[in-house]
Amino acid sequence: MNEWQPIETAKRDGTHVLVAFGPYDQWTTFAQKPPTVAHWFDPPVAGGEGGWYLSVSPFEQDSIMPTHWMPLPEPPK
Repeated sequence: MNEWQPIETAKRDGTHVLVAFGPYDQWTTFAQKPPTVAHWFDPPVAGGEGGWYLSVSPFEQDSIMPTHWMPLPEPPK
């Protein structure tokens, strides 16, 4: 899978994926809010809500609202 998929189809198991925030047009581009690595997180606290969180931060911050996802590419060898 090398194409952007709707975020609703992403696994919610903590896997790190590339996410994007769309839609994009000539006025709203990737340069304004570029794709980034994120993961789904379900808090261990009873009654807590799961959500998408940035994986590039050492701290869990406010959840984000991506619209699309794709698997991460293979790392360099």
